[in-house]
Amino acid sequence: INLGTTNSTRMNTMYNIYVFSDRYSSTMQFLDDRGIIGLYTIIIVYFGYKFAFDIFRSFKFKLGYTETPYPDRILQLCYEIYMVRFFREYEMEEDLYAMLIFLFRSPETLIRFTRRPQVREPETSEPETSEPEITEPETSQ
Repeated sequence: INLGTTNSTRMNTMYNIYVFSDRYSSTMQFLDDRGIIGLYTIIIVYFGYKFAFDIFRSFKFKLGYTETPYPDRILQLCYEIYMVRFFREYEMEEDLYAMLIFLFRSPETLIRFTRRPQVREPETSEPETSEPEITEPETSQ
C-alpha cells in the first residue's frame, strides 16, 4: 500500500506499508464476501444474543429469591445477625450467618422457611356438641 503525503516544505513523501497475513479458513470467507457490513452485522447479532440471553438467564435465577411469599423471617434473621454482632457475640453470629447461607444455597429450604405462618383459630373452652339443643315450648296458663 502506498500512501503519499505532502508536508509544509512542498516535498512529496511516500510511505510503503507491507501487510503479511496468514491464510484463513473458508468458513471466514463470508466476511470477505460481504465486507464490513457483514462484520458489523455479525457483531451486533452476537452481542444482542448475549445480552438477551443474560437478561433471561438472570431472571430465571432471581425468580426464586424475589418472589418469596413471606420474606419477613429472612429479614428477622438479618436483624438478629446485626444484633449479635453489635453485642460482640461472634460465635452466635457465625451460626446465624451459616443458617442464612444455607437458606440461600438450598431453594427447597428457602421455600419452606418463607411460607406464610398458618393462622390458628382460638380454641373455645366449651366443646361444641353435634346435636342441637332441644328447648321445650313455653306454655301459657
